[in-house]
Amino acid sequence: MRNILALIGGGIVLLAGLGWYLDWFSIKRQPSGEGVQSLQVDIHSKKIIRDSQNALERGSELLRELQENEGKNGTKGAPIPASLPAPHSNSSLRLLPSDLVLPTSTITHETPKSPRDRALILP
Repeated sequence: MRNILALIGGGIVLLAGLGWYLDWFSIKRQPSGEGVQSLQVDIHSKKIIRDSQNALERGSELLRELQENEGKNGTKGAPIPASLPAPHSNSSLRLLPSDLVLPTSTITHETPKSPRDRALILP
């Protein structure tokens, strides 16, 4: 539950910072009578709509370009090289199946006999 609230709070902070940077809203402080301060928040809804439409258009163009480039290459993602380089002929490292050694240890478990010995064994 805390993670969801933190995610929502982070989204609100991100949106507020982005809106402030892109001038989606403005906050003005105006002194009122008798030492009282008032805040005026102006929300520029037309600018928000215009910026979001521009972002959607740019995103769709980028997606379209990626799909066109993918179709031209015939591959998905990074291109795969046609051939891999051959190993050096003077390489001194050669592994044969007989060189592989597998461990052959067995693990035994003995039950401790006294309570003092049981306390020494970690679960």
